[in-house]
Amino acid sequence: MKCRLARLAVALLAAAFAAAPSASDSQAADVRPSTPKTAAGIEAVNRGDYKTAFTLFHSQAAKGDPEAQFELGMLYALGKGVERDYILAWKWTEIAARQNEPYAEFIRDEVAANMKGGEISTALKQANDWMRQNARAATQQQR
Repeated sequence: MKCRLARLAVALLAAAFAAAPSASDSQAADVRPSTPKTAAGIEAVNRGDYKTAFTLFHSQAAKGDPEAQFELGMLYALGKGVERDYILAWKWTEIAARQNEPYAEFIRDEVAANMKGGEISTALKQANDWMRQNARAATQQQR
């Protein structure tokens, strides 16, 4: 189990660093700017203030922001600012993946490697329920 957790942590960190924008990325046409609250959440993570990051990401994730959904899933996967919960980590990264958030599918699959029994089906049901109830918010964020 420790080996899998270490692998997950490395994968999550690698994806986070890979997803971090560089100076040249700001010129790319497909780069979606963070909302101010999501950007503030990323700054909080960089300071090690995971509780603040969780609050900011959760607020934006509920509004349909796929970047915040991805970051929220990472916090749940690592247990930073919140108790580790692979079901919620999978749910939020799945929702972000459906909205084409970079690296979300990869992280979702890494999280799945740490899940047991029917946990993925539980997470899938939660993701489907969220998407059904919040289809309008998700669609607006994609524009």
